[in-house]
Amino acid sequence: MHANISRLLPAVGGLAAILVVGAAPAAAQTAPTGQPTDQMTTPPTTTQPTTPAAPAMTTQPAPAQPAPAAPAQPAPAQPSGSGWTPGPNATSANNTFSGQIDSPSKGATVSNGGTLAINGWFVDTTAQGWAGADQVQLFNGQMGNGGTMLAKGVVAENRPDVATALNNPYWAASGFSLSVPASSLATGQDTLGVYVHTPGKGWWYEPLNVNISATAPATTTTTTTTTTTTGASTTTGAPQVTVSDPTENQDVSTRNGDFTIQGNVSNPSDIDRIDVWINGERDSGVQLGTTTPASDGSWSLAFTPTKYPSTHTNIYVYAHSKSTGQETEIVRGFNITDK
Repeated sequence: MHANISRLLPAVGGLAAILVVGAAPAAAQTAPTGQPTDQMTTPPTTTQPTTPAAPAMTTQPAPAQPAPAAPAQPAPAQPSGSGWTPGPNATSANNTFSGQIDSPSKGATVSNGGTLAINGWFVDTTAQGWAGADQVQLFNGQMGNGGTMLAKGVVAENRPDVATALNNPYWAASGFSLSVPASSLATGQDTLGVYVHTPGKGWWYEPLNVNISATAPATTTTTTTTTTTTGASTTTGAPQVTVSDPTENQDVSTRNGDFTIQGNVSNPSDIDRIDVWINGERDSGVQLGTTTPASDGSWSLAFTPTKYPSTHTNIYVYAHSKSTGQETEIVRGFNITDK
């Protein structure tokens, strides 16, 4: 009896192996493409087509989440700005610069009786410990290709918004500014170039198109205005004012700190204010400040030359009489220099 059972076991086992091997191809042929392996050996007994769809529904809200990078662009400065074009001696094959001209806007209209003031910022993103620019110049046309230099500007001006935008405190000193009398430009459309110099990488520029409009000279009937280059007003009944410092065509260095403008008035008790403007008269220039004369008739006002282009410029001094309402204007020309 036992011997018979032992003889049957190999036969049964061989039959089972044949059945399993023979069944495998059938199962593989009936399984739908892409089904998991555990479903290939087990025929479906219930309809469950909706079960795999549930995980897919849970992933749909994810794209609706706000992109985390959006808040990284502060409004005051645009760190993605890279519109700087190679100029003379430009050696960087990879533009590593960020910055822009903030004002005026491209295509802006400026009166030829006013001052064209340009402001912006520039960063060499590979610079360590500073913003990377050591000079800025304004050209009518292209530098090194027949263009004319109109002005040298000031670099390293404070721009805390840039430091915040680029997440580097050293790049706060990235501002630049230039100014030039609009009368030095031709009436109509002018194509200018703002050129920034980087040590080791040469000059890089951004174009600026402006429209210079012709305006008639301003006239007034309410005040008496006297203009002189010697520093003394002579009109009868108008305030008598002089400018003693700077003298005509004096060089004022940017390396000596603040400079004090000085002068005198003949009737200090009647002068209620003295206004001083630079790079243009009251309707177009930049106001340096307002002061009143001392009892001895002397007056003074300090300003910082490094805030203005190193070039020949004028100051305009207005002395106002409180008794007559008349006003005298004095013009004094001098040179802001880097030496």
